[in-house]
Amino acid sequence: MTNRLLFPLCLMLLVVLAGAPTGQVAQAQIVKGIGKALQETGEAIGKGVDKTGEAIEKGVRQTGDALKGDKVPPREVGIVPSYLYVQQAGALEFKDGTLSLTNLAPSTFYFSDRPVREAGHVPHDVFVEMWSDSGEGSFKSDPPNAAIAVAGLETEEPLVVELLTATLNGEGMTFTVNVNSGSIPAEAKDVALFVDLD
Repeated sequence: MTNRLLFPLCLMLLVVLAGAPTGQVAQAQIVKGIGKALQETGEAIGKGVDKTGEAIEKGVRQTGDALKGDKVPPREVGIVPSYLYVQQAGALEFKDGTLSLTNLAPSTFYFSDRPVREAGHVPHDVFVEMWSDSGEGSFKSDPPNAAIAVAGLETEEPLVVELLTATLNGEGMTFTVNVNSGSIPAEAKDVALFVDLD
């Protein structure tokens, strides 16, 4: 910025000196005028630098405050885990909207996706109790979907059902279901039921 301002002044000085009278008084007036112009230019530059410096300092201070959280409160992000329950059974029977699993694994396995990454087991009776609560968002008021995987069974469409109710019968578990996709076999062995809680 300084070079852009000084260059025209120097150019003006050369032009004035080239066409100016040769007397000492005239030359002194020219030099005095140029000196005043340079002084005013320097003051203007100084004021501009001061204002720019203040603006930069203010911006840095505000950025620092934001990074420290002094001015901008941190945004709270609630992470709700998404769980998937897995029922493993030795056999399956399906008839008239009733799905029965027999020879169950000792407990129901569950896990969640990142970033929570939880996994564990719940007893079957605790899993079934999820359908007993009729509150908002419960399995009874909003039944979950489930995918059925059968070892060695090839189907054109995935086997997907809506689990309306669940009961525990000794070593087995029975669900009343709506079939959403696929054709569920009347009988099958080596079965896994993946219950989506979303």
